[in-house]
Amino acid sequence: MIKCGYIPQKAREFSDEIKETVFQEVQRPHIAIYLDVPVPEVERRIKARGKRMEVNSNALNRTFLEEMDHQYRNVYLPTIGKHAHLFVYDCSEGADGELIVEDMERVDYDDYEKYTEKLDDWCFSEPSEYEVQRFKFTNEKEQLLDLCVIPRFDIPEILISGEDNFIMDHVYQNAPGCKYMSGFNADVGDKGIWWKMNPRNWSKGVVHDGE
Repeated sequence: MIKCGYIPQKAREFSDEIKETVFQEVQRPHIAIYLDVPVPEVERRIKARGKRMEVNSNALNRTFLEEMDHQYRNVYLPTIGKHAHLFVYDCSEGADGELIVEDMERVDYDDYEKYTEKLDDWCFSEPSEYEVQRFKFTNEKEQLLDLCVIPRFDIPEILISGEDNFIMDHVYQNAPGCKYMSGFNADVGDKGIWWKMNPRNWSKGVVHDGE
């Protein structure tokens, strides 16, 4: 995005700062799957899919797509391949889901009981440490997200004004299925709403989470 002029260098530095902070608490994955599609085919699929935000996007041009392809091939994949099992598939004609699953099932993790660079994030001395990690990712997601909150007021591109925040909240609240809690939105086809509601839980016609 820097090479295409979409973000300034300071934004990249901010992204790296967040990455380094979060990576202290997050393990890299056991398996990484890269579905490889040539840039011309990506462009063809974008056009065929016909989504206005993609077709009319000034960002999804050939220069950006080629640079992203280059970064994945030459920067990300060689790095993640040192720490995880990396599977790369040519998906020019589509992905074979069954083949991918079979390849994943063939991985023998018993070979990584000892300390090695691959999967070294998951080499714990005590079984209880696995329980700690499971609890972190299932019950403490909000605390992990808090690690991404690093104030940087010198980068206007990452700041949201009060007016924009109001508009964003208004759009979200009025999006289909977002007005009430899940299961109580008639605008997305939820049925039997009156039978689900308890008058004691009504507050200005809004059903709140947890009620």
